[in-house]
Amino acid sequence: MKFRSAIAALALASVALVGVAACSDSKKDDNASSTSTTSSAPASASSEVATDLTTDQATKLIRTVLDPKTSASDKSAAIDGPAGLGEAAQGVATGFNAAGYTADLFTATKVSGTGTDAAQATINVKGPHGTADMTVKYVKKDGNWKLSADVLSILQQAAGGH
Repeated sequence: MKFRSAIAALALASVALVGVAACSDSKKDDNASSTSTTSSAPASASSEVATDLTTDQATKLIRTVLDPKTSASDKSAAIDGPAGLGEAAQGVATGFNAAGYTADLFTATKVSGTGTDAAQATINVKGPHGTADMTVKYVKKDGNWKLSADVLSILQQAAGGH
């Protein structure tokens, strides 16, 4: 029953995300490329860019979004996107927690720069069914690091595998 509640919450968050974010074709391309292996020369070169994002900062941001006790406004502040993403993130956080994937199980293990004010982190997830890694993108806005707007889609894709 818990699993069904988690799926229902993720489905509700997905509907909210689509309604709020109004994805463009370029976002779809970004999501598709984030799940495939990178083999082009420009992508390889961009992985060598220096960044000041630390694994501690990356961990704190992903945990902020996935903690159901964090307010929707604080979740919105942690994500670079439309104002309503905090509410959608709350649904995702509720779903993950109901399925046993609490925020403290998500830890950034590696951070690399991908461009000016852009980075990605490998997030290790220690869940009830074992461990897995996923890649999450970050952007620096007004001097502060935030999760990229596609973070909820990436989390929902990860949830689909469980």
